[in-house]
Amino acid sequence: MEVHLNSNLDAVVRSAASGSKPRVQSTQEPSDTSFAQTDSLNEALKSTPDVRPKAVARARELVASPLYPPTETIRQISSLLAMNMEQSSN
Repeated sequence: MEVHLNSNLDAVVRSAASGSKPRVQSTQEPSDTSFAQTDSLNEALKSTPDVRPKAVARARELVASPLYPPTETIRQISSLLAMNMEQSSN
């Protein structure tokens, strides 16, 4: 086994002993914050309907379908549940 001295260790020890902390420069510059974007987002949110009729109609169709959810999806979910049950019992 060969040991190599780390000459940078002294600099680290001196830095830690001095108690000075390295300065971290902020990436943010002080600016006059404009809330125009926030206001426009709030307006867009207000204009969005609480209920989307097309989404509700699609959900009703899916729920009424005997093929929903697909058999493969049910198998995958049951496998995940079984794995979780095995892990929690150990």
